[in-house]
Amino acid sequence: MLAHDATSVGASGGVMGLVGFLLVLTLRPSSETPEFIRSAVLASIGAIALIGLAGWKYVDNAGHAGGALAGLLIGLVFVPRRGGPITPRRAAWIDALGWIAAAVLAAGAVVTAVKLIQMRLHR
Repeated sequence: MLAHDATSVGASGGVMGLVGFLLVLTLRPSSETPEFIRSAVLASIGAIALIGLAGWKYVDNAGHAGGALAGLLIGLVFVPRRGGPITPRRAAWIDALGWIAAAVLAAGAVVTAVKLIQMRLHR
């Protein structure tokens, strides 16, 4: 479901974020990840996509896509392309992304609390 007026909530979006991060991790040229893990990550993405298409009325595809995209973006910033240590510039980006993520989570909690209070008052 990709409803423009719905809020996506759930652990599956977070799991998809981890899958997106793992995808970047396994596809980097410097990766020492075994081939079977790379294959498992790609198979998982394919299976989740098929399940999302088949159950589009019941599956929160927006939450899954958002989680996967967030994981991909964080992976692109965090995982070095050529191996080696994380540079100070990359560390600054990682810190900034952490603060942005914390702000988004806090804003989401506030919006959710306000909506719940409004629903309770309008009963």
